[in-house]
Amino acid sequence: MDGRATEARPDPPNPPTSPVAALSGREIIVISAVAIVLSLAATWPLILNLTDHFPAFGYGDPYITSWFVAWDGYALIHQPLHFFEANTFWPLHNSLAMSEATLGYAPIAAIGSGAIAAVVRYNLLFIFTFVLAFVGAYLLARELKVSPVGAAVGAAIFGFAPFRLDQATHLQVISSGGIPLALFLLLRGYKGGRWKTVLAGWLVATWQLSIAFGLGVPMAYLLGSLGLIALFVWLARGRPALPTAMVRVTVVGVMIFVAWGVLQAAPYLRLTDEFPQGRRTEAEAAYYSPPPRGLLAAPVGNRIWGPLTESFRSTIERPDEKSMFPGVLPLVFAIAGLSAAGWSVWLRFGLGASVVTCTILSLGYGVPGGRWLFGALFRYFPGWQTIRTPGRLITFTTLGLALLGSIGAERICLWLVPKFRSPRAAILASTAVAVLAMATVVEGTGNIPQTKVLDVPPGQVGVPGPQLHLPSNEFVDRYYMFWSTEGFPDIANGEGAFDPPFLEELNAATANFPDQASIDFLRSRGITSVVYHPGFAAGTPWEQVPTRSIEGLPVRRTDEGGVIVYEIPP
Repeated sequence: MDGRATEARPDPPNPPTSPVAALSGREIIVISAVAIVLSLAATWPLILNLTDHFPAFGYGDPYITSWFVAWDGYALIHQPLHFFEANTFWPLHNSLAMSEATLGYAPIAAIGSGAIAAVVRYNLLFIFTFVLAFVGAYLLARELKVSPVGAAVGAAIFGFAPFRLDQATHLQVISSGGIPLALFLLLRGYKGGRWKTVLAGWLVATWQLSIAFGLGVPMAYLLGSLGLIALFVWLARGRPALPTAMVRVTVVGVMIFVAWGVLQAAPYLRLTDEFPQGRRTEAEAAYYSPPPRGLLAAPVGNRIWGPLTESFRSTIERPDEKSMFPGVLPLVFAIAGLSAAGWSVWLRFGLGASVVTCTILSLGYGVPGGRWLFGALFRYFPGWQTIRTPGRLITFTTLGLALLGSIGAERICLWLVPKFRSPRAAILASTAVAVLAMATVVEGTGNIPQTKVLDVPPGQVGVPGPQLHLPSNEFVDRYYMFWSTEGFPDIANGEGAFDPPFLEELNAATANFPDQASIDFLRSRGITSVVYHPGFAAGTPWEQVPTRSIEGLPVRRTDEGGVIVYEIPP
């Protein structure tokens, strides 16, 4: 195969086509179809419950994220110049910056409206993340001269890595397929002198950055590191002349990438200037830093390694953010890739060093010397302050393992094929490696619980804003955010990186609602409607709200559609 080392010899009259040149549209269609089938199987039966279930492990994050995505589409159509002026945390400016905005999904989010559309959209994007991760890793491996069989193994390692189970409720974290896809396009474009492909690579990288800074910032540093390596090689070769078109498209691509990063960061910077408590701290990053034994802890939902690694996982606080077990088969394939002598030693060394470096960084402050490794990046390098959970950097470790694993699978295939004499037996050998790729998928996947989505109370639809929903706390406010996708009325509630002081003030002032003092306070704040949810009130300060009389108070009460609405006239 093309990955084998060969002795120098004259080129044959008709040299065989390389794997890259052989990469056709048909192959991309086939591998995409395979990715779709595998993704549907890994998330089954979500495809049957698109309209009324979320993939979740008891957390409410999909409610928040589905609101993010829905707002992106709404803002793109109705207020593109005021994108971050969201309807939650009213009247806070740039409230979309209270958490990670998924801006890259805005064009898709513009399709459909309302809560059901938000659920369907979220679930389709959830499945899509597995598809794109698989296809992106496959294409990148093929560009490294790996055969389809080896590339399929690498795609399985990255697309269905075990850690994805614990991060299933964080769409912005598992949306990582743009990283290998951008690298594929950039590598293919620069190697082949295709300026349009290079530009496409930078645009995909920019799109990946727009999904969230959590992966976008490390990717930016990865691209910068690769650029420095390319610069060093160019200088070592005596600074040969560079094609003008490639230089220009590189400058344009970098400018687009950086300009978007600055534009996207601006609302976050303005928000943290107004609320310093919103800045990420080293203490917060240290709390979420996994210990080394986190590398031995698989997610609880993993069908194979979940039960077997329970002893490690049970000793870790917040295992949902600190379980980073990569799987056994990926390590076996990666070790085989490291020892594949027929491949470039620099490629294998670079991938191996990247795996080690990214693994250490993913442990954050949890590894000895972490304060001087991850901590130095966090303190002194732009963008790293956005990374609260270092364990999510395991994404880049997994990509390195995937590329090494694809080479390792290729080497195993090359070792097996000469053992057989007939072409049919060689096909069987390749099939055996393909079976190992399927085994990698099985090893990385598991049970993804699916929870029934809470229906929008019909009584709140059409209620004029600005609204305050009661009870209010970090657990139920996310439901109000999601329900607000029905028309996006302004609501004072919200769930984000921190609670702004005015929300705490609202909660304190309405503890005895409805009374004259609370109504006067709400009027002074411009709140015209209070939507009370009896089902959430037990054990809260607002439990007695329905029993309190409104006689003599300047308020109108309507009790229907699962909620009690109090209208406060100006």
